Amino acid sequence: FDPGASVAAVGYTGTAGSLEPAAFSVNGVQTTTIQALKWESGVVSMELSRSVPLTGNRIDFIVLDGSIALSLPFDDAQPQHGATLTWSVQEQPWQDGDQLMIRIRNAEQ
Repeated sequence: FDPGASVAAVGYTGTAGSLEPAAFSVNGVQTTTIQALKWESGVVSMELSRSVPLTGNRIDFIVLDGSIALSLPFDDAQPQHGATLTWSVQEQPWQDGDQLMIRIRNAEQ
């Protein structure tokens, strides 16, 4: 996950930043693709190509030294229209040009 800056957002939007691979599966069965992952005005949002069951999991943002810079539980996400989830994150968690990894994992691990 290499965030890029667009007009007001910082992250991956399809026109800014990069995310590879963008597709992932849940429980090895249901596959979806992250179409956007960004921070804007105190909100992190993740837009998926289709809704998949993510309760009981979290998404970690990992910096180059292996430490977790931000961890967001899907149980705390606010569902928006379609397959978009949002979390309130007041402080901007990444910058244009950062190099991060993301990991989706069971929240109990």
